[in-house]
Amino acid sequence: MLFGQTGTPIVSNFSSDTEGWEGGWRIRSAIDAITVGDHYLRLPVGINPGNRGSKLITYNPTALWTGDFLTKAVTGVTLDFANWSESDPVYLRLAISNLANPQQSGGTWWTSSSPIYFAPNSGWGSASFQINESSMHRVASLTGELGLDTFNDTLSNINGFRILSSVLGYAAIGDEFYGVVGMDNIQLISIPEPSFISLLLAIFFVTFFYKRVRW
Repeated sequence: MLFGQTGTPIVSNFSSDTEGWEGGWRIRSAIDAITVGDHYLRLPVGINPGNRGSKLITYNPTALWTGDFLTKAVTGVTLDFANWSESDPVYLRLAISNLANPQQSGGTWWTSSSPIYFAPNSGWGSASFQINESSMHRVASLTGELGLDTFNDTLSNINGFRILSSVLGYAAIGDEFYGVVGMDNIQLISIPEPSFISLLLAIFFVTFFYKRVRW
């Protein structure tokens, strides 16, 4: 969980709306949810008339999902994912950058080195990605520019946070896709702040001492 000053974890469970997630057609739905009545983000990719594109990608530009990931001690992301496409597999990856869009120049993009595979029509499963330099690799922008920022420099100023499907993972734009997918319980994982750990230890020792005294 990601703990800030309020101790609130950063998680999108789509209980009220799409919670800032963008990219192509997307709706908040309870059809074929993990549990009856639960809502999730449903993406009909390349299906609806007027679809802005046929690439499987979603991103969140809001303050909760951008900013200084070093200070926030972000180490990964987990989510539930469903593939209902009858023809296309999903090679799910995470992409992050100090730019908001790979069409821009001047920054650096990083993408998960190893994708999570979801077979066609496989329904719900789970995915977990580590956010560190050994688990991600640098990729070029759409202009062909390969950024030179270090991983930590990028992590300290995240402006692009994307979840996409890409077989080779050479760019942060995703592959062409046709079908319906779902995402739920998207959560940032972090190391709790030292002060929070100290508080937990203090509570533990006080509780332990109190029980010993009562004995």
